Amino acid sequence: MGRFSKFLGFISLCVCLSACGAPGPQPPITPLPGESETWYGAYIEDQRVGYVRRVTGKTADGGVRLYTESFISARALDRPISVRSITTLEATSDWKPIRYFEKIESRTTKPFVVRGERQGDKFHIEMFVGGAPFKERTFDLNELTFPQLVDNLIRLEDLAVGKEWSFVIPNPADFLPVRMTIRVEKLTEITVRGVPKKVFQVVSRLGAVEEISYIDSAQPEPYRIEIPAMELVCVLEDKKTAEQISEMEPADIDLIYFSSVVPSHGGTIPDTANHVRVRLSGVSFEGLHLAGDYQKADRGKPDGLTLDIRRPNRSILNRPPAAAAPGRTPLDTAALTPAVRQLAEKLRRRSPLEFTQEAFQWMQQNIRKEITPMVSNAADVLDLKQGDCTEFAALFHALATADDFPCKIVSGVMYVDGQYFYHSWNEILAGDEWVPVDPSNTEIPASPKHIKLIEGDLLSSWPLLQCLRKLQIDILDVN
Repeated sequence: MGRFSKFLGFISLCVCLSACGAPGPQPPITPLPGESETWYGAYIEDQRVGYVRRVTGKTADGGVRLYTESFISARALDRPISVRSITTLEATSDWKPIRYFEKIESRTTKPFVVRGERQGDKFHIEMFVGGAPFKERTFDLNELTFPQLVDNLIRLEDLAVGKEWSFVIPNPADFLPVRMTIRVEKLTEITVRGVPKKVFQVVSRLGAVEEISYIDSAQPEPYRIEIPAMELVCVLEDKKTAEQISEMEPADIDLIYFSSVVPSHGGTIPDTANHVRVRLSGVSFEGLHLAGDYQKADRGKPDGLTLDIRRPNRSILNRPPAAAAPGRTPLDTAALTPAVRQLAEKLRRRSPLEFTQEAFQWMQQNIRKEITPMVSNAADVLDLKQGDCTEFAALFHALATADDFPCKIVSGVMYVDGQYFYHSWNEILAGDEWVPVDPSNTEIPASPKHIKLIEGDLLSSWPLLQCLRKLQIDILDVN
């Protein structure tokens, strides 16, 4: 269902921890003379889950070298997992990027490596999965900057409460451009190794991801970094303390169940359920897409809302789609490669039901269900022949669109074994109704165990982060 990879994807956006890669050669990590080295312990719910190490120094030609190593060791679905990310960025003395290297490693998936180099006023990135070329991107250095350089760029000015900056950076998940905003919120006091310090509280926002740093002019790196939505805290520590986590002794916290939602009231939802009524609370509903043809929302009380979710009649999918289809998910035209179009032509059928059946059968037979966090569109999924719920939804969306079946990508939560887990699926137009279908679980139509929260692709799913650890669900009625 993609629960593990997407939750670690949230972590990767914040502290460069991603679920991809395999152990292999690493660039030198021994600090050179004159380089500064900073260590952080990473904690969730006061449990140590890993560390972050940063090294800043000079290159042989007088430029800047920034090295970051992030490591997490915890559990996922009761199995030990560990992920290590290593990034090296070389820049000129005025913070213009020259070279980039990233390697992400774990035991569970193929190696992921990124190499990049400046070419005039452009920066060219090549990505490799399992040692094979995967994709490449080129961006204009006048339009984008690397997130590793942002802290240094804002320090070129004096920090003061109320100061703001805005940068366009490559999204760590797929290297597509996203906007980061930074604001110095206030002057506050924190305790660092038993000593109180006056520091600036600086808030960085990348979509719905909010990162809070506590910094001053005396320390080149923040004293503390917080990701409130995930209850993740990185605390400045000495090397010996920070490294007290290993693959052999993972933290006793399960990242999958940590991000799930346990209904606070109500019974279970059987597979045969045709109607589910739930109440949502605990989060702001602004930016969420809760209404649908088979999911009706009633706001009722100001502190929550009620959803009525029905199982569509399968026969509805025999209707040809209506001519007008407002609200469909826009398709990244880069996804419609000749290979995607050729496959869509093979799957072309008369009705949404026939097409969905053929597409689901082909995907189950040809796409491996595997954690794949660095895939951004259907063309990538088809090239790698692997993915989880997000990738299945992206590929189905592209194939349906190519065959003139209006389609949406939707995300939210799905009930499994007494809990709601984060998940992605689709809605396809039949007649004038948007009918939910679930390609990774081959549900035609999708059951009322699904609660839609968002419409749109992965880049549109930022508002889901506001629901982490906050969303409350009460099951009111099942029949």
